Amino acid sequence: MKTRTLIFLMTLEAIVCILITFLIKSSTDFPAMIAAFPLKQLGWLLFQLSSLNNFGNAFALLLYTAFCLAPVFAYLLCKGKRRFAPEDSLLFFLSAGLFVTLYFLINPSLLGTITLIDLGDSGDTVLIFILCSLQWFLLAGYLILRLLRLAFTQTTEKLLIYMKLILSCLCFVFVFAAFSVDFHQLLLSLYSLQDNALRETYSIVPSCIFYILRYLTELIPLLLYCILIIQTIKLLTAMQNDRYASETEEQIKKLSLWCSGSLAAVIISSLLFNILQLIFARKLFNISATIDFPIFSLLFVLLLALMTRIFSETRKIKKDNDLFI
Repeated sequence: MKTRTLIFLMTLEAIVCILITFLIKSSTDFPAMIAAFPLKQLGWLLFQLSSLNNFGNAFALLLYTAFCLAPVFAYLLCKGKRRFAPEDSLLFFLSAGLFVTLYFLINPSLLGTITLIDLGDSGDTVLIFILCSLQWFLLAGYLILRLLRLAFTQTTEKLLIYMKLILSCLCFVFVFAAFSVDFHQLLLSLYSLQDNALRETYSIVPSCIFYILRYLTELIPLLLYCILIIQTIKLLTAMQNDRYASETEEQIKKLSLWCSGSLAAVIISSLLFNILQLIFARKLFNISATIDFPIFSLLFVLLLALMTRIFSETRKIKKDNDLFI
């Protein structure tokens, strides 16, 4: 995927996430809604089909069975091309989990039978979140383990392609976190602040400003990670063309500078936000002090610096060999 196409899709995802978050508004069941999609909608559809008539019930049963056995079918299709791997067992667990999860989503009135204690009004939401999250974890676990196996068995060219695919998926995850999860939390905070304003005589404007600043402070690292990933994809593309070319070395140096700048921006933005909170603490309804120490970003910068040195030395050795030949 070209970087321009990736940026366009990320922008489109951000717009869609903002629109959907505005439509959901102040729903506190947002995490469960995300985790349950699209299983909850499929369960509702199967329930509606089974309620029509005998034919609809049979068709719903057929769809239910086919969907739940899809992971097993996927394994059987690949069985003739490769040997059984330990991670393939997760597909069978995923299939069994889908049977159980979809059954309770089709019959939500039975969710209370899962636990021995009463979880209250939010009990069904919690159980749906747990059941659906388990299925996503199984699927993600299989994909990660499968990619790790491919990384150790495929050629370097194939590995570069897989890395670009994984990094592109990470970009979409960061965009979703920035413009859906964190943005929804901002809306919840503003709605809660509006309710407090009806009971208090203090001005809510400073608190509104700081809620927005807190969101921007959380937004900066996510957007910078997306930029770093795009720069990394450009580096991998250059390595696919010629890993010893000067363009590859320049791309590594550029990425290293981006990492250093991003690291400084994350630390400074978090520090400035906390200082401003202390200065205006008397005018705020709520204070949320967080100090982010981006240890993984620091390790990433050091790794890139090491890669830059190795590539530079390797390129010099290759030049000397070419001159000698």
